[in-house]
Amino acid sequence: MPELITGSADDYNVEVLTELGARIRQSVLEHIDIDDDHLNQEARELPQLLFYYNAAYSRVCLKQNQTEIKLEEAESNSFIIHRSSGEKVGKKIGVEELKALVILDPNVQSLKNTIAELESKKNTIRGVLDALRQKGYSLTLIASIRGKEEDWLRLSFADRFRDNPKRENIASALNQMLGDNLVT
Repeated sequence: MPELITGSADDYNVEVLTELGARIRQSVLEHIDIDDDHLNQEARELPQLLFYYNAAYSRVCLKQNQTEIKLEEAESNSFIIHRSSGEKVGKKIGVEELKALVILDPNVQSLKNTIAELESKKNTIRGVLDALRQKGYSLTLIASIRGKEEDWLRLSFADRFRDNPKRENIASALNQMLGDNLVT
């Protein structure tokens, strides 16, 4: 009897190869999460993550196609073996009985389970790719909002301190605090 497929938190871990060749297990959920403090890094990593998961999806598809070919071969071999074994003993086996014997073949069952696991992996990777695309839209939206906030800050400062004699000192202090040249 085949083992039932169960899920766990380990299903959402991936092994990543670093630039130095080290292998690190990371949670996929970290890849789709947005770190608000490091938006620039998030935006730079996103294309790499999309490439990585597209490549992983292609590898799983290839493996599934190869396994489906092996399944067809195993079913054909099982059909021929069972049919010829019946003919050797002079017993005629019906088509439905042959189909049932093929389905019960352990090799066929193993390949069908492998295909089901690969289909599950494909669905998970497809979900991650969808989440990464959504992350890209979210990063664009956040950047747009931040840009509008910065514009508002500049305009607000310009309006409030237009005639203030210490305008340059206040602008310098604000730029130092904000870490960027937001105020001019």
